[in-house]
Amino acid sequence: MKNSIKPSGGTILFRVDASADIGTGHAMRCLALAQKLIDRGGRAVFAMSSNTPKLEERLNSEECEIVKLSSQPYGEDDVNESSEIARRADAACVVIDGYNFAAKYQKLWKKAGIKTLFVDDYGHAGYYCSDFVLNQSLFAH
Repeated sequence: MKNSIKPSGGTILFRVDASADIGTGHAMRCLALAQKLIDRGGRAVFAMSSNTPKLEERLNSEECEIVKLSSQPYGEDDVNESSEIARRADAACVVIDGYNFAAKYQKLWKKAGIKTLFVDDYGHAGYYCSDFVLNQSLFAH
């Protein structure tokens, strides 16, 4: 059996930002996860406060949806707006990736009652209250 994972048709919301200042690395890491999800019949929705035209073009070419957030990023309004998008999309989980998403931000998602996967490649959050934490670094603890 070549691929024993069946398409789930599920949706994942990716909360990530990109700009000339912060770069696109976090978004590209999320895109790699989104590509696998889409390959298995799922749907990837990116909720972003900022992005670049090239990144937007790339996400669209990979069949990802992009929702531009209108709220101030990294706080309660951001989580309220993003969680509403997640609920409307019937997202099973939210993947959060970026250095501006601290422990307080994770707590707000926990309060919203939506499962989260927090990507943290060097322990910047201090503490975690996400459902899952992913550190893909070779030297992760």
